[in-house]
Amino acid sequence: MPELGHGVVMAMAGEAPAMASSPFCTSEERRDGAMAADQEAQRAWRVRTLPPLLSRASSSSPTAALVDEFARLERRIFPKHESLSSSFAQEVKKRNQTVLYVLKDDVVKGEGDVEETADPAKVAGYLMYSWTSLAASITKLAVRDTCRRQGYGEALIHAAVQHIRDRRLQCVNLHVDPTRSAAVALYKKNGFLIETTVKSYYAADRDAYRMALQLTSPDAL
Repeated sequence: MPELGHGVVMAMAGEAPAMASSPFCTSEERRDGAMAADQEAQRAWRVRTLPPLLSRASSSSPTAALVDEFARLERRIFPKHESLSSSFAQEVKKRNQTVLYVLKDDVVKGEGDVEETADPAKVAGYLMYSWTSLAASITKLAVRDTCRRQGYGEALIHAAVQHIRDRRLQCVNLHVDPTRSAAVALYKKNGFLIETTVKSYYAADRDAYRMALQLTSPDAL
């Protein structure tokens, strides 16, 4: 799937919470509550694709400013030995690398919706994946701490999987720390299965789960 400018993928923000039925609620209140839940369930975050970062791009260009913000988030979120903060700009220049991102409260509003210019200060999260001729690997998924549990991470995963399907690749894989139970649960929820435990993947005393989502049977290609 060619990346031409800021690609947009509509990704659901997650299921709405179930509405409790209370004897103290009127039928009108219950109806209004159900309508609000339906609207929440239909909310779709706008997932954007980072345009290619050319080697001669100005440091003040919009794309470069976004990359700078991703690098800042890398420093805040990941331990030093896992962070790409010092090499993020070089990573995104690779031809087989794609970065998707979402902005805070940036919802696709429907037909005729106009995409606003991306403000780096509003970045809620980002995902990076690379690919070969057969498979893709999600190498980074990060969500700003104030934006967690709002569906941004899941929206990024959905969008990435759709991108990878469009490339007609067989599977997508990733590595995750087994102690990060919320991340493991999120990947499982989206169809990823644990293939194996990779010993000392992050450090001598830190293993990783290798997880994968099969997209196409090899026999079907």
